[in-house]
Amino acid sequence: LTGGLALAAANGPDVQVVAGPPEAVADLRRLLEERGATCRPLPVSRAFHSPAMEPAGRELARLLAGIELKAPEIPFVSNVTGTWITADDLADPRYWARHMRSPVRFAEGIGELLREPDRVFLEVGPGATLGTLVKQHPDAAANRITIPTLREGSDLEAVLEAVGRLWIAGVEVDWPRFHNDERRKRVPLPTYPFERQRYWIDPPKSTVQKMADVADWFWVPAWRQAPLKAAVQAPCRWLIFLDGMGVGERIAERLRGDGQEVFTVARGEDYDLHESLPDRILHLWGFEEEEVLVSLVRLAQALSSIDKPVRLLLAASGLHELVDGDPIHPGKAAVLGALKVVHQELPRVTCSSVDATPGPGLEERLIAEMTAADPVVALRGRQRWVRGFERVRLEETESLEGTWLIAEAAQGPGRAIADYLLQQGAQVVTELPSTPLRGAFYTGIPQGGGLIQLKTPEGLRAALDPVLRGAEELLAAVDPSTPVFLCSTTTAITGGLGQLDLAAAGGCLEALAVRHAAEGRPVMAVHWDPYQWGGWLITGVAGGMAGLSNEEVQANLAAHGVTEAKSARALRHLLGSPFPRLIVSAQDLPGLIAETDSVTADSLLAQMSHGGEKAGRPGLSTAYEPPQGELEERLAAIWQDLFGIEPLGRDDNFLELGGHSLLAIQVTTQVQTALQADLPVTALFEAPTIAELAKAVRRARGEDDPEEMEALLAMIEGLSPEEAAAKLAELG
Repeated sequence: LTGGLALAAANGPDVQVVAGPPEAVADLRRLLEERGATCRPLPVSRAFHSPAMEPAGRELARLLAGIELKAPEIPFVSNVTGTWITADDLADPRYWARHMRSPVRFAEGIGELLREPDRVFLEVGPGATLGTLVKQHPDAAANRITIPTLREGSDLEAVLEAVGRLWIAGVEVDWPRFHNDERRKRVPLPTYPFERQRYWIDPPKSTVQKMADVADWFWVPAWRQAPLKAAVQAPCRWLIFLDGMGVGERIAERLRGDGQEVFTVARGEDYDLHESLPDRILHLWGFEEEEVLVSLVRLAQALSSIDKPVRLLLAASGLHELVDGDPIHPGKAAVLGALKVVHQELPRVTCSSVDATPGPGLEERLIAEMTAADPVVALRGRQRWVRGFERVRLEETESLEGTWLIAEAAQGPGRAIADYLLQQGAQVVTELPSTPLRGAFYTGIPQGGGLIQLKTPEGLRAALDPVLRGAEELLAAVDPSTPVFLCSTTTAITGGLGQLDLAAAGGCLEALAVRHAAEGRPVMAVHWDPYQWGGWLITGVAGGMAGLSNEEVQANLAAHGVTEAKSARALRHLLGSPFPRLIVSAQDLPGLIAETDSVTADSLLAQMSHGGEKAGRPGLSTAYEPPQGELEERLAAIWQDLFGIEPLGRDDNFLELGGHSLLAIQVTTQVQTALQADLPVTALFEAPTIAELAKAVRRARGEDDPEEMEALLAMIEGLSPEEAAAKLAELG
């Protein structure tokens, strides 16, 4: 942040407030919106919690210096430090000056309070904004209780409901003070609420074999020849993404000659999938283009609303090194793990990749590949190779003495690796030293995640470019003889819901390592499984992206987690590996791949399904307000079917009901089908109530909003015709 800007509040992982001069704030807003971020100006009179408040802070400290400040009698969490207040801070006038100048560390404070699993959050103030931020905190369990106290309507009703919910949550209520000498009458009540909630048995636990011996954790790619028999092509509709080398044109000509229906699209052209829905898609831009991932993601987004099987084959050069001298391109290799994620999030789309170089006979071979089931194929000369994996055993390195560099040590397993090396008597640095290095680790990972439907080209580049650039800078900085270990995750091999960024980054880093190893440098890409090093990936990244509650994350760790001590033993084994890429998995890798493939968006939604049964309306922060008009009623019916709750009102919040990215996709898909409104998936997060979503639907259909029209008429009522025309012109 520059130009006088400062972080004013950290309310959650995705909710930040920046303060500063109006011009600088406006410039930052334009920059963030260009990158796909949602920004909203706050109606405040000052740039609170920024350098602009320093003069006022100094004056406040001067005034407080003459006042005796005592220790607190009731403990509270400070928004300045994000932890419990201390007597020293409270008695220091400078602390109160920092209150005006420093950022509000709300998310850290909530994290501190969430350490107590049974703590109930009571919001004393209007609305339920703070309670919503608590529920969105990554450490908050799905059943964490937040209770509002003020809302529109009767104050008495709001207080009674809040007290009742506190009592249900186990909070002791001082009933004599609450009733205040009123005469009460005892009535019999049931001992439990009739929620009409359905409960189901959890699916079977993982059957993937876990390897007890650390020496059995190491895997490398293994290619085998697998000739492909020519198959008869059934009549179908093809879509070909044309390359600039003529391969796609020749395939299209051949297919049309066989009576197939073929459509083509070149770079820069538009194509509406819904007008000519293909059965088979052949993507050939990777023969020339380095940044294939963006076009793949855009294609997947377009396919998300298609309810029919589609076969997708992506052909490119430079994806794999089978023999010495094979060129390999890190930017292209990003699609390998991404294709796994595309199929897992869009199960109707069957994906595979072919690494090949344009040449005689390639057209026939690519047509034949459309009937094959192998997900990863490489063509070399007349030979067809299919990728698998085989286990390798490695000798354990005895001594770890020397100086080790860890780049991006705060990310990934960097801290855990550093701690272990220090325990073994090694020296660890985070910047390039003047003395020789024993080795270097790069542990940078993409910061973020989410379903493909939520991705933008700018967001993809912002997630992946820093990872690849950081690794390249490290390799350029260290001596070519220094062993370098580029740490990634097994998502590059297995994929996983919401893991596109991680899977793509792993493919890039592996290709980068292979490229440098081919030049004779000791560089290795290490794909750690998510449960290694105490489950750093599950607890820090993947759990949140998969929508797992804290309890579910802990249960996964208890079943599959690998202690840091065992991961450290694996580290000692891999340090002497001769391979340029290595997969470290405490579970049988083929079984892990198959199990990850079985967890798709459809299977996850089916698991969460209520089976048509609906529960009664739960305790929400909003009072029930019936839907108004046919459009809101139809939207409410969609929500009720997906959430399994009835009734739902026009002011109920999608996120408070437990909405997430998968449900958002379901809602927008049904809205597109039933209401003929083309809405982005982000619409549910920008318009999270039925009333607001109805407005978004009307805008998408080009209709006038009755409420907005009524407000406009009220605004111009009483104005002269000239004044009304001027006001309308001002509003655009």
